[in-house]
Amino acid sequence: MKLHRADIYRYCLPLRAPLRLKKYTLSQREGLLLRLETTEGCVAWGEASPLPGFSHEDINDAERALKQVLQLLHEGENLPSWRTAEAWPPSVMCAVDMALLRLHALHAHQPLHRYLSPAAPDAVYLSLLLGDGETECPARLERHRAVKLKVGRRPVAEDAARARTLAATLPEGVSLRIDANRAWDLENAKAFCNATQGLPIEFLEEPLHDPAQLPELVRQTQCRIALDETLAEWASRRRGVPAAYTGDASPGLPETAHPLLRVASALVWKPTLAPFSVQAVQELSACWNVPVILSGAYESGVATTAFAAYAAALAPAAAAGLDTYSSLAADVLTVPLPLTSGQLSLAEALAFNVSPAMLLPVPERP
Repeated sequence: MKLHRADIYRYCLPLRAPLRLKKYTLSQREGLLLRLETTEGCVAWGEASPLPGFSHEDINDAERALKQVLQLLHEGENLPSWRTAEAWPPSVMCAVDMALLRLHALHAHQPLHRYLSPAAPDAVYLSLLLGDGETECPARLERHRAVKLKVGRRPVAEDAARARTLAATLPEGVSLRIDANRAWDLENAKAFCNATQGLPIEFLEEPLHDPAQLPELVRQTQCRIALDETLAEWASRRRGVPAAYTGDASPGLPETAHPLLRVASALVWKPTLAPFSVQAVQELSACWNVPVILSGAYESGVATTAFAAYAAALAPAAAAGLDTYSSLAADVLTVPLPLTSGQLSLAEALAFNVSPAMLLPVPERP
């Protein structure tokens, strides 16, 4: 498989409503697309979309790094084993992995999810993300397996009341995912757990300022916790280089990771922010017997389709957290993804077309 052409494009998509993210309020979503074409005529796309407030790199950093990647791609006869490099930003690692995996799948005449796992189903379940201030189960939750509620911006008692109100409206069999984005200290997290006992909470995602205290929180409350930002920090530290996870050791991960992996009920993997390879996440999940929940970070349909395929391959029974896509008022795809039915057909999603009108070409050199 030899490369014939590689191009970079920028996009800028409007959001349905202003999006508050830590210190930033976004009215539009910017990102970069990488297009690779082989001499056999196979075309594959990858996406690098740093998320303000969460990514260490900004879009200009990502653009510079992608240009360096293109230079490497043009210099080599074959597509390089590029993950041995240490300097790539997470979003760029995500984009190149995505494009290369898609090229390999096309070369093997397989859809991406089947290339990653021959037993992967042809559809992926979806979780619904509630907007800030929503407290009741919306009609669009029908057929979804999970609903995610953001907490941590209000007093703990108010957040607990919101969770109880929402839980009372959930259809049978729908679980509740709570995401605090490290908003609380140990005492506030304990107060929330005690106030929501008995609710169908699938997991509490990153409740603590200090993740080292998560084992103590689990010991005192028996809550189920999920790792998100912590996983991204580990991945950035080890740059996502695949390693064999054997026994009780995880090469490349800090020793402090082991106590957290022992108590984790789920790993929330955002590929844009946590530059693990699919293989590395799969091995980490298998070694510690912790399921992986794929999650988006407000990317376009190019990345969202890839993440859906990853989800089908890594955790086919779990609901993928791809509903950030619904915040976009437009997409780079000619036909937007249908995420309202609770399931996404991968055959339809992976057969996407990108609209040139939505893209701005990026010159390789200034």
